[in-house]
Order: sequence, then structure tokens, then C-alpha cells
Amino acid sequence: MHIRRASRISSTTTKITISLGVATIYLGGGVCGVLGASLLQPSLYLVGASTGIYALLTSHLANLYLCHGELRYAGWRLGAVLLLAGADIASLPIPALLGCGRVGWAAHVAGALAGPLLAVFPNQSKKDARGRRFVRYVRLLSAVSVMLLIVGAILGNVYLIALHGKK
Repeated sequence: MHIRRASRISSTTTKITISLGVATIYLGGGVCGVLGASLLQPSLYLVGASTGIYALLTSHLANLYLCHGELRYAGWRLGAVLLLAGADIASLPIPALLGCGRVGWAAHVAGALAGPLLAVFPNQSKKDARGRRFVRYVRLLSAVSVMLLIVGAILGNVYLIALHGKK
């Protein structure tokens, strides 16, 4: 009886941890996407959640790298990410050629770049062949990179506002 109850608690805790990790990547990708678009396409109004989706999509690259020994079908996962990214890159100029709207490519790119950087935090590898020291180093490097990019984007926006007045 006690083993079954402990198993349920462990399963629930794992599900909550995974959900928080996905939410962190999704929302962090959204914030990074908006900051990137505000710097590179300041006159564009953003609608949607595609930057968070791009962050989730590219977060699989960090997961594949850090957990490559434990994942089943790692090659298929990498192929799926590359196929989806390639299809998106190939379809990028179509709205501009057809004249049917503007696409926030800067937001998409910033969200896609944020995905692997944010994905190393919730990653919980069961057995890491490279050791815990390497994973801690990657997490520290990723945290510093994300913070520098966010602070740089905020300072860039402050500079643009001060330089041009209002956006």
C-alpha cells in the first residue's frame, strides 16, 4: 500500500516538473521573441504565440544533446526538428511575395534561438555520460547567455526609444 502511494506521488511530482519546464521554455521563448522583434522590427505589431512554439521546437536540440544516450529514436527526433525548421525557412518568403501580410521573422528567430538556451534548465538526465560537472557548466553558460541577451535587448530598446523618441 505504501509503495503504491509513493509511486503515485512520485509520478505526480514528475508531471508537475515537466509541465513547469515546458511552461518555462514556452514563456521564456515568448519574452525573447518579443524583445528580438522590438529591436529588429520595431514597427511590427505582434500577434500569436509562435515564438513560444519555436522555442519548444528547438528546445529538442538541447534535449537531444544532453540526453543522447538515453533517448529512443534520437535520429528520428532530430530529423523531425530539422524537417519542420526547413519547411518553415522555405516558406518564409511566401507571404512577402504574395503581399498577404507581414511576418515577424525576428520574433521567430529569437524564439528559436532561446529554445535550446532555456531547455537545459528543466532537463533531467538520468545518466549523463559526460558527468554532472559538464551539465552544470552548460547550465551556467546558458543562464549567463540568456541574461546577457535579455539585458542587451532591454538596453537596446531603451537606446532606440531615447534616440527616436516614440516608437
